Amino acid sequence: AISACEKGGRWEEALQVFAGMSVGRVKLDTIVASALISACEKAGEWRNALQLAGFTAHSNVESNIITFNAVISACEKSNQWEKALQRFNVITGCDAKPDTTSFNAAISACGKGGERELALHLLHIMGENKVEVDTASFNSAISACEQTGDWKKALQLYSVMMQNNIESSAITVNAVISSCAKGVEWVSALRLFGGLAQ
Repeated sequence: AISACEKGGRWEEALQVFAGMSVGRVKLDTIVASALISACEKAGEWRNALQLAGFTAHSNVESNIITFNAVISACEKSNQWEKALQRFNVITGCDAKPDTTSFNAAISACGKGGERELALHLLHIMGENKVEVDTASFNSAISACEQTGDWKKALQLYSVMMQNNIESSAITVNAVISSCAKGVEWVSALRLFGGLAQ
């Protein structure tokens, strides 16, 4: 029932089902905790996601990477970059290892918070740790550059994507062009746009 609520983004109903389970003495486990936190994440309920993560840890329920990622994503979606980064750092202190989803949510959170250097640092660490870097990873990092008008770094990241055969998307190109526009670098923006038209 909790998984159905989670898939439908009905976090309040998921919590009600869990409350009923608690009265019936059904124990909280990793699967239930992940579903509850994911339901909160989908609704942008970062405070509830953090509270559930804390309750899960206090109840000695093992968290898995899905649980961690849901909390990080809930914070990212609510523009809580510091909270997202704190949860990301908790992963490294546990048996779980950050995966592509963990890094992408943390990079995106930092970018939304105007923390371009942190976002770029996380992208760099991904490569060092041999975690798969994908289109979303670069999109988040390029968007962080866009936020600060760092068109040179945005173009550099786009070039790295192309060199490594990482597929770009409309989000990628829009962020690079927007970075160039914010940096009053119209020539590069037009060149990129012209290359797409061919």
